[in-house]
Amino acid sequence: MSEDDSEVVEMTAAPAGRVGWVTEEDFWALGETPERFELLDGTLIVPPSATGFHQMASLGLANALRDAVHPGQFILEAVNVRLRPGAIVIPDVVIVLDDYDKLYFEPEQVVLVAEIVSPSNAAHDRVTKLQLYAKAGIPLYIIAERTMKGLHLQLLQLVDGYYVEVSRAGDGERLTLTDPLRTVEIDPATLLP
Repeated sequence: MSEDDSEVVEMTAAPAGRVGWVTEEDFWALGETPERFELLDGTLIVPPSATGFHQMASLGLANALRDAVHPGQFILEAVNVRLRPGAIVIPDVVIVLDDYDKLYFEPEQVVLVAEIVSPSNAAHDRVTKLQLYAKAGIPLYIIAERTMKGLHLQLLQLVDGYYVEVSRAGDGERLTLTDPLRTVEIDPATLLP
């Protein structure tokens, strides 16, 4: 099985050998780990490690967003976002307000989330997280997806509680970001080496 064919492993397990419902307290008790555990309603989600392509796309996107942030906004990769009690996710890239040195961020502190979609987590990023981010009120969501020609970007903006597409860019195109960020255009071809 190749890295792209791997599946998201969902398990219901608690620390210290307990099996069953995972509480938010159990989740925080895991401490800092190299794994990217997410918690959704009592289920600990443990995706496989990201591929090199995924990591390069995430780093490239984070770097491209530097010109979009205002003073007091910070770009971070792979941090905890507590969407609501019992729902803690780790987006690939986030833009947060005010403070960057925290264990987790609440939705009102998050301006943008971005996910690099891979075959093993496409439904999680395109459906589950999309709905969770919208319900939490996060203003902007970028979905980056690998194509035969490189990377495709889609920018979604929250309007009346639902995400609507405001910009997309593939090969030879540019994604346009605006308020609540600085206006900037991102060429997907520049995100990868």
